[in-house]
Amino acid sequence: GMSRRKRFLKNGILLTLVALAMRGVGLFSSSYITRIVGAEGVGLYTLIMTLYGFALTFATSGISLAMTNLVAAAMAQGERAVSAVVRAGKGKGRSRPSAVWPFLWQFRPIFAPRS
Repeated sequence: GMSRRKRFLKNGILLTLVALAMRGVGLFSSSYITRIVGAEGVGLYTLIMTLYGFALTFATSGISLAMTNLVAAAMAQGERAVSAVVRAGKGKGRSRPSAVWPFLWQFRPIFAPRS
């Protein structure tokens, strides 16, 4: 088998190459998008993504702590209860971010007023 040091070096080099490739893809895709939508479009995209990040943080805050508490309580009741709590938590985690979009859409004139 491969020694631990060689495996570590091989994995480190692989991770570095993949990270560089991903940066390159990001660089080329962002320049392509800038060329297509223009400076104003990129500005609006940046504004929307900033608001989305804030809304996502707000919508998901406390979920991991609540899930930890629920799983700990369910562990006292047995394996089936834990499984049910985890399944329910997965559904809640996926639905919260999508619940923010109607809010952002409704108040879009405030976030991105037309000139």
